Amino acid sequence: MATEQKEDAGAEQTEISRNLIKQEASSTVFEAKWLRMKQVTYRHGNEQRSWDMVERTTKHCEIDGVDVFAIVRYIEKPAQGVFILNYRPPVDQYVLEFPAGLIDPQESLEEAALRELKEETGYIGTIAKAAVSPILRVDPWKSNESGRIVMVDVDGDDVRNVNPIQSLEADEDIQVVLLRLDTLKEEIDRLVQDGNGRVGVDMKIYCFALGMQLSTFLPTN
Repeated sequence: MATEQKEDAGAEQTEISRNLIKQEASSTVFEAKWLRMKQVTYRHGNEQRSWDMVERTTKHCEIDGVDVFAIVRYIEKPAQGVFILNYRPPVDQYVLEFPAGLIDPQESLEEAALRELKEETGYIGTIAKAAVSPILRVDPWKSNESGRIVMVDVDGDDVRNVNPIQSLEADEDIQVVLLRLDTLKEEIDRLVQDGNGRVGVDMKIYCFALGMQLSTFLPTN
């Protein structure tokens, strides 16, 4: 039975590869400081189709930016995840997110991660081992934006991290939120409820919390 399933999966994969769809052309419809709206055309079988999309104007390497999953570890109390409440004008809410940002020219992924963490939260950290994700798509139905997630360790007992100080831009309104990882989903739900409609959650944050919760129900072997 297992052999038949593998063969079926392989056949299905081959069938998909025979019908790959690729862009044929693209044109700019509108361009602003940070975003560019484009229309792309592609062929699906014998039919040519079009799609409206946006892309960042700031991209200068294989990805647009980096998200930072930072864990503050202490000697005598449970570890906490570092999140931010970031005001987002399109939704008029403070959205719970990972610390994140664009990669500056001539800056490495790891340098960008540590810089954004320091600027947005004040925390000073170190890159964790085997801590960089593959290239991830942010919202592929409307954008070609991509990024990577970098895991960072923060020593919560380090004197520099006892009272961290943010270094925000003039147009940024960001609040630092520390949440316990073993009760992450419950803490997020409580944060949203207490926000009375003013607090939203980035979908990848909630998916992460669901994953943490699911892990407690899975068998260990």
